[in-house]
Amino acid sequence: ECLSELLVNESENEFNTTTNPKAGPTAHRLILSRECSAAMSLRKRSYGYHLTHKLLFYIVLGRQRFANVDRSFVADGQRTLCEQILRESELIAGFDYPDLFRDLFMEQVFLCAFGNAPPMVEFTNPAWLAAIVSWQNGEGCFKYYGDEGDGVVGPNALTTHCSTHMTGVGAALLGLFARLQLVGQ
Repeated sequence: ECLSELLVNESENEFNTTTNPKAGPTAHRLILSRECSAAMSLRKRSYGYHLTHKLLFYIVLGRQRFANVDRSFVADGQRTLCEQILRESELIAGFDYPDLFRDLFMEQVFLCAFGNAPPMVEFTNPAWLAAIVSWQNGEGCFKYYGDEGDGVVGPNALTTHCSTHMTGVGAALLGLFARLQLVGQ
């Protein structure tokens, strides 16, 4: 809901313009509901998927260029969130990537490697990438641990061999790592 508020905000406020020279003559102001302001606050402690979704919110927020949003605040927020995510990622890796946490781990690595320029070096760990690549099945897909039975199709399955969400995150992550290798990050 909060990402939706963020993305639709500009069109809903098309007459709310400013002449802030840093933001540009047609920049719009961000207006969030009280609930989203509270949920996305950096003061509110988050864990797991809420933490990664909060980071995704800040990544999108940083690309919207709202007149009343300080870009350095957003960049600092992204770094702070990735520092928190790093602790969780290291814990997951330390427990040898339990199946239950693989999707979360891939989201964490992708968002922190993608959202920060330059990416935090910890999230471009070759051992983490090797582990993620090893989770691909023979179809080149990623699949949730609970979808393992013969002929079982999970709720987010593309086929009996592929989870749409997990494969999408995996493909994005592998593409990002390839790009980072090409540009020398």
